Amino acid sequence: MAVVQKAIGIAWGMGAGFTFTAVATPLKVKPLSANYQRNAQMVEMPDQNGEAIGLVFWNPTEEIDLRVYPSDTTLAAAITAAGTCGLNVGDKVVVADTDDPDIAGTYVCLKVGKARKVDSHVEFDITLKAWATDLSTTTS
Repeated sequence: MAVVQKAIGIAWGMGAGFTFTAVATPLKVKPLSANYQRNAQMVEMPDQNGEAIGLVFWNPTEEIDLRVYPSDTTLAAAITAAGTCGLNVGDKVVVADTDDPDIAGTYVCLKVGKARKVDSHVEFDITLKAWATDLSTTTS
């Protein structure tokens, strides 16, 4: 769908530059949304009266909550793709976005959920997390 903007420019949609791939399995899905956030653990440092006089942040992380739908070249293949996301908890996922480089990186899959509706398409909800140290490599 073409986007027409008037009066002001707005960053609209996901953009064609957004891609993500599971290293173990090719994903047959298309993105609907990506919600990104940075987090860290924090502790307040109190003075002798218990008032916070400083903050310490450590263990920074990044999380992306993805909503995707199964898609393939034929209806039969798309129905098969809807049967399983192809992604498992613990899988390594590489995210790239030429429009939004903040979210590009290597993540670990924390959660995968599926929603089926009477009046809509199948959707998968995927939560990915990255740490300052790359923890996505499988150790044997």
